[in-house]
Amino acid sequence: MVKEIGTAPDCLLWQLVKHNHSKLIKSGKFTFSREVGNITNQHTAKNTGYTNKKRIDVLSACEGSSVKLFNDTGHTIRRPKSRLSNKNFTKSLKNQAIIRDIVKKTRPQLAFQISQKFSKLVTIKTIDKTD
Repeated sequence: MVKEIGTAPDCLLWQLVKHNHSKLIKSGKFTFSREVGNITNQHTAKNTGYTNKKRIDVLSACEGSSVKLFNDTGHTIRRPKSRLSNKNFTKSLKNQAIIRDIVKKTRPQLAFQISQKFSKLVTIKTIDKTD
């Protein structure tokens, strides 16, 4: 049995980043968080991307014609590059069911939120920067 070296419990990590981190947004009585892996942007231990071992998120790709599914498997702590899985999907609502099935394998409670975020990213019109 191999134990992961250098990992801290989720509750300890949450206590460290709860009040201050670079992606924290405080506006009056509301507090939001914008880190990768936080789908709902709520600042809670359940939703944060810092403390979850299996992070998952949908991001718009740089070129604007595709959507990237970011998946952190939580395995192989010694090889961070192989820990992350990025898949590119074209901006089409046909891919929504495929993404929902991928998410159900790792974090089934977030499948609905991921599909909503994917549909929003697909319907957003990209602005071409022509000079």
